[in-house]
Amino acid sequence: MRIAYVSYEHPLGITGGGIGTYLGQIASLMAALGHDVEVFTGHPNLSGSIPYQGYLVHQVQVLNVKEFREKVVDVFATRHATNTFDIIESGEYGADAYHVKKRFRNIPLTVKLHTPSFLVSRLNGYPDVFQKAVFLLKCLRRGIVQKPYWVYDKKADIEYELFQLADSLSSPSNSLKKIVGKEWGRERDIEVVPLPFEPTPAFLRMPSVKKPQGKTVICFVGKLEVRKGVLSLMKAIPEVVKQSKNVVFRFIGEPLPSPQKGQNMQEYISSELAGFTDSLQ
Repeated sequence: MRIAYVSYEHPLGITGGGIGTYLGQIASLMAALGHDVEVFTGHPNLSGSIPYQGYLVHQVQVLNVKEFREKVVDVFATRHATNTFDIIESGEYGADAYHVKKRFRNIPLTVKLHTPSFLVSRLNGYPDVFQKAVFLLKCLRRGIVQKPYWVYDKKADIEYELFQLADSLSSPSNSLKKIVGKEWGRERDIEVVPLPFEPTPAFLRMPSVKKPQGKTVICFVGKLEVRKGVLSLMKAIPEVVKQSKNVVFRFIGEPLPSPQKGQNMQEYISSELAGFTDSLQ
């Protein structure tokens, strides 16, 4: 089968997110199964095609996801004219394959849910009362009636449009399936397919961190941000430590903004748990 993955993120393109990690995994696995795989991805500086782990990567030089969404169409069209694709996969986040699907409606599109932007916004927190008041006062001052920007409108969401264009849908979890299905519909069409992960030899050769003697280590791996559940874990730490002094919590990941303005999440956790420094790494 000829498979085209259209994704702004990829290990050889725009990196740093879970979508890119997934693309690197799934493309390699499908190529190893004998499929003819090509990936179309964004890159801040490079453009061109290179072989990688058994498949072909087409880098499209762009500044942002909107530009990628538009510029990838011609690159895809050239490859499709040379050797037609049987199927396209795209994530809903960023609606990367939106214009590709609009132009090539006869090619089946499968959309893999990651976390749509509307849900990211909700999980990371709505604007506070002050921010809402400022917005409303500006509207009053200008004498205009404008829908508050924090009120979600799916009809104006390009990710929702791509979702509706999909011929098949999948989600890595039942929870995400239910949330998206409730907001966007088509819940019965969404198949739950867990994310693959096959560690590379280089990954397995990474030196292990020395475990503190006599301690139980609970490790969080991922970006330190609200939507990953970091705050819930942080709030639980004092209760856990009260029950067991031999527990250590280790956080591994890039710290993103916290609820406290001017502090990243690592700084925020440290300040909130100042009395539990011996239990944090």
